[in-house]
Amino acid sequence: MGVFIKYGEEKHLKQIVNGSLRFSPSETYVKMEVEQHNKGQGDMLDGKWKIHAVNFRMEDPDNGRVVFEGKNCTFTVSIQDVNSMPVFCLSYYGNEFISDESGKKNIQLSSEKIEKIKKDFPKATHGLVIFNPDVFIKEVARAEGHDIISDHVHYFNFDINEIGMASFLSTGDEKVLPQSGGQVFTTTYDKRYRHLLCKDNNFKNQDEYRFIIVDELIKEPKKYRFEFKSAYKIVQIDELLTGVEVTA
Repeated sequence: MGVFIKYGEEKHLKQIVNGSLRFSPSETYVKMEVEQHNKGQGDMLDGKWKIHAVNFRMEDPDNGRVVFEGKNCTFTVSIQDVNSMPVFCLSYYGNEFISDESGKKNIQLSSEKIEKIKKDFPKATHGLVIFNPDVFIKEVARAEGHDIISDHVHYFNFDINEIGMASFLSTGDEKVLPQSGGQVFTTTYDKRYRHLLCKDNNFKNQDEYRFIIVDELIKEPKKYRFEFKSAYKIVQIDELLTGVEVTA
């Protein structure tokens, strides 16, 4: 049991209810932090991998020639086309946020979480509470016949080389650890969307869930039609402080 909540302006949330989803290339969030200095909705490292190296050597895979060597350097890896992949984001809140008193269930968020949401999404005035996450996931997966994957965002400490992130990018499971004798973690183009499912711990408060279209690249936000049938309620953000009844 859980709920999705999409934060935004009421008129935009009503568009979702009417069957229109606005996906944005993840480059949108990169530019947002650069241009607006808003590290919340904006994220310069969206879809990127920050690596800290003590001794680093880059070789040409065709001939083995060393093209770069360095010590104690930090660099950012950006996989081809990742930031042009369409992304739709919202928040997921599980049972720990839902109270049950006398058979009446309510989704309720702390004042600290609400204030952080307002800071991260300054234009948001309302929340679209979706009471059937599993149903909604299936609805979005059928949007205009596209190949769409979805998952919870995995949060890592980008200030260190977390082995869990390397594992997730390579295998899809952050708990797969290197075996004795060493193990090579390899990221591939067809699994590049995994970079969009990794974010820094600074964003953990957003409890983000992402939908990613993997068979199309875009440069500007684009709307996709889908059939919305999930039970829902649109509320002012502050109503989540006192609790919103889960009616599904």
